[in-house]
Amino acid sequence: NNPEYNPEYETDISCYCIYDPTRPHWRKIGMTEKTKEELGSQYCGRYFPEPIKILNFETFHIDSRNSKTMVEELLFEKLKRWRPNETEWFYFVDMVDTEINNIIDNTFEDVINSIKETITNVTSPAIVI
Repeated sequence: NNPEYNPEYETDISCYCIYDPTRPHWRKIGMTEKTKEELGSQYCGRYFPEPIKILNFETFHIDSRNSKTMVEELLFEKLKRWRPNETEWFYFVDMVDTEINNIIDNTFEDVINSIKETITNVTSPAIVI
């Protein structure tokens, strides 16, 4: 982390979880600078036979003192036992959707709460770190 503030490096990033109904035990978690709508259009029917669902979408305002990938890295760390081959996809074998979604929801909530405890000036739904 760069401890010096530089307004030129301010940006909004979002961490998200998507669900592809053709891969029932899988979830994709990632980071984007796109809006929720832009992200959804990125996963169009041309590549996915059924529409994807965006299950989680949390936006953070990042400045030069924080890593753009910090939130994504925290999510990946908490979910690493379900992450094959260091990808953005997570495999929850032998679980039903509600169990998987609860794990993802709780992980997003845990990460947001850990940021609130350690970094000041946090707001929601656009969280500033």
